[in-house]
Amino acid sequence: MLENDKDTWLLIGLTEGATAVLTYNRLMNSITRTPIEHDSLDGNGCRQIDHRRTEGQVLESVQQLGKEYFDWAHPRYRLVLDAEYWVE
Repeated sequence: MLENDKDTWLLIGLTEGATAVLTYNRLMNSITRTPIEHDSLDGNGCRQIDHRRTEGQVLESVQQLGKEYFDWAHPRYRLVLDAEYWVE
């Protein structure tokens, strides 16, 4: 997963008991949720959960999902999950 965190795809975090990965696609400007099945990503179960987001708006989306949505968040997004850094 971390190997895919580069130019086109940005890893956001692990969700729902570490059963899915959330990523941001810079080309499509969308946030995608991909299930984890048998220690690998299930591309067939992949779905976009947020469309037409600029990279800056991803922070707002992560914040709206909330801390409880994530089992692990990439360090670039962790600050927005702390109440003192919330965007209003």
